[in-house]
Amino acid sequence: MRKTLLKSLLVGAAMVAGATNVWAEAGDVTTNASIDFSNSAVDGVVAGSVNSITLGGSNTAVSDGKLILGNGTNTVTIPEEEYAGKKDVVTITFDLGFGKLIGKEVFFNAKDADGSPIFNVSYDVYNNTFSANTLDVSSDDFYHGYNTVIWDRRASFTITIDYAAQTITTSIYNCYTKATKSHTVGLTNTNPVVTFNVGSYYNNDGRRCQFDDLTIATTKGDYTTATANYTVKYVCEGVEVKDADTRTGDVGASIALFASDMANFNSEDETKRYIYVSDDSEGKTISEDGSTIVTVTFREAAKYAYTINSVYNEQLLDFSLSGSVWEDNNTVTVNYPRFQAYNTKTLVERKPDGNDLKKTFTITEDNTVESLEYAATGIEDLYLLSEAEDLGTGLPTNATSFADRVSNRAIVYAASGNLVTLPAGKYVFMLGVIGGDNVTHKVKYEVSAGETKIIEVTCTSNTLNLATSEEFELTENTVISFTCSDPASSRGIDLIYIRDLTETISIKPANSFATYCVPRDLDFTGVEGLTAYIAPEGIAEGKIVLTEAKQVKGGQGMVLVGTANQTYSVPVTVGVAAPATNYLVGVTEDKDMTDVEAYILATDGMFHPVDGGTLKAGKAYLNIAPTAANSISVVFGDEATGIETVKSETVLNGDIFNLRGQRVVAPSKGLYIMQGKKVIVK
Repeated sequence: MRKTLLKSLLVGAAMVAGATNVWAEAGDVTTNASIDFSNSAVDGVVAGSVNSITLGGSNTAVSDGKLILGNGTNTVTIPEEEYAGKKDVVTITFDLGFGKLIGKEVFFNAKDADGSPIFNVSYDVYNNTFSANTLDVSSDDFYHGYNTVIWDRRASFTITIDYAAQTITTSIYNCYTKATKSHTVGLTNTNPVVTFNVGSYYNNDGRRCQFDDLTIATTKGDYTTATANYTVKYVCEGVEVKDADTRTGDVGASIALFASDMANFNSEDETKRYIYVSDDSEGKTISEDGSTIVTVTFREAAKYAYTINSVYNEQLLDFSLSGSVWEDNNTVTVNYPRFQAYNTKTLVERKPDGNDLKKTFTITEDNTVESLEYAATGIEDLYLLSEAEDLGTGLPTNATSFADRVSNRAIVYAASGNLVTLPAGKYVFMLGVIGGDNVTHKVKYEVSAGETKIIEVTCTSNTLNLATSEEFELTENTVISFTCSDPASSRGIDLIYIRDLTETISIKPANSFATYCVPRDLDFTGVEGLTAYIAPEGIAEGKIVLTEAKQVKGGQGMVLVGTANQTYSVPVTVGVAAPATNYLVGVTEDKDMTDVEAYILATDGMFHPVDGGTLKAGKAYLNIAPTAANSISVVFGDEATGIETVKSETVLNGDIFNLRGQRVVAPSKGLYIMQGKKVIVK
């Protein structure tokens, strides 16, 4: 009787980390904590007794026999005399119920005396995702009540830390599906459990997460068998590449390597990585003299260089990423901008759907080149596109938790200031903003052109939102500024783009006319001194007849007649119909003319057969196969003859006018009207 009593008093006593308790027998169980929250007065109760836990954080309480997880950490502390030894097993069981809305993160972990995690699990309740080194679960493994926890659909966790085997096994019973899932990993931190923590963050409503029935128990291992040391070595091509590990085990016992022994690893200087190949542990036992050696063999890992480009129409855009990965860790996740500029005037958009700005690539060979594909937006009148932090305004920027939503870049936030100065013209302004939760954070931005407000938008979502102004006109250089209604908020502006609703055209050649092409529709009605022509008819008698077009469809070729070195502002429009026929073919990208049978406009005011070379973007060619004629004269629609060419010293007496209708006394080189006809003065 006395021996039994003495034994029971000493079970679990005098146990320090790694110590051997000669009084405890293998299989004896010490209960370190058993908490069912039937008593709501739990705060400050000594750990190791019933209902022992220290509550932490705000909105934490005990209700209906369960712990309501608020915003903070609740801790159970294990007394030192109840620490687990090297052959013991610690079992932690508890129940968790989840509600989906405001509670956004639930966590539980065990830590050693230094605060280092033995295991650590974080569960994003709102998005139904786990971050853990002990679990293997999917989004289907847990049920969410929408507003409140449905306790009958909770999850029951059993976490088993086996110090002898150096493994940690998590078993999850889903009370809703009645299914159990288990997962085992190697135990990398073999120190004893000192604290167990459970809690949540951003859970400002107690209905969202509930916790109950915590039990922490230690099962004693067998410390009576003689032990001896053995050594584990790590080699590559016969050379040790990591410090050998000396361990202790029962004499005569088989040797089982841990998962960490076979895990791939980097060299200390990070220049090499080693991949597990094999080991010779099978059949080996621990010798009494400590001479047993187990060799784990590795090989050097290959390293793959990669480049990831952003591409539109097989053309490279500005954003790219280069780097390298090891062959066994070969995925690259790229955050990239939602919008980019192409050809300076064209706005293109990333192809992935939704607000996810990430894309993951698997790199399987060296010098891999991948592409982030962009698609047309239909916006061909881009004046400016800029990530907010690239504007150079000096405004404060912050990435915080929004980096994955704004291409891993910063945002301008919590400030009011100037964004950009625009010259005179017509514009549409778009603001890309990232907002709040529609409850606590509703941040309003106002954007103004000078004293005129052009956008008012309230941010209510933590995704990239686009706000677009109505068309507005400026008559002079004007500052575009913004104000933020909540200087304390980290919500803010990610990007801006500005559509320029006027096309600026300069007639540079000395002959005062040239071919032209832009991707957007133009309206020449009312543009003084500049006339656009297309070619709906073919060649007749060595001449091409051009017809005036008040509006020209984007992408169509045209001939513009104006005054040399004069700049014109042409309004952009939409919905212009393409002509039935137009022999003038416009090019929006540089075009190789080597094998093209056509005519191009020369400085003498006539079309000549193509003779190779490259036609620059923004120009046009006459899509007619050359005949015996070396040149084609230009005839404007209301003229009986083509443009005549005369030398300046042979200009006839009489009235001479420029294309604006102004009388010219001494014409220089260029295009003029003489005696009712257009004449090129050479």
